[in-house]
Amino acid sequence: MLLGSFYKGFRLSAYEKVGWWPWSAKSHAKMATEFFEKGEEEKAKKELKIANRLLFLSLTSTKTEVKNAEKKVNEPDEIKQEIESWENILEKRPFYRDVLLRLTILNYQLYENERALEYFERAEYLDPKNEEVVRVGELF
Repeated sequence: MLLGSFYKGFRLSAYEKVGWWPWSAKSHAKMATEFFEKGEEEKAKKELKIANRLLFLSLTSTKTEVKNAEKKVNEPDEIKQEIESWENILEKRPFYRDVLLRLTILNYQLYENERALEYFERAEYLDPKNEEVVRVGELF
């Protein structure tokens, strides 16, 4: 592991940092971010819990790093909750263009492109010349 660090020009990966500094909240926060970016949400959440436990001993800059990682890891859950709320409204008002556009954008943020496209097509059918519809359509 040490040799690999020298080879990379003294840049440690998040995994190496956690190995070298297991008591560092900042190392665990970076590890959580890397797991999240690789699509391993459960591992990211576990690392985030460890980082939060270690946070009370940390400096302000570390606290900021942990909070940023926490925001990034938890963002998909918040988006999913928002999608669920908008879909409930859509059940009551199936021809509500603005809700369809919001659902398009939220699904796009979660890389649910097929669902996003379905919502967009419905909104476009309702009001094809609307300025917002045209702007959202540029995403696709």
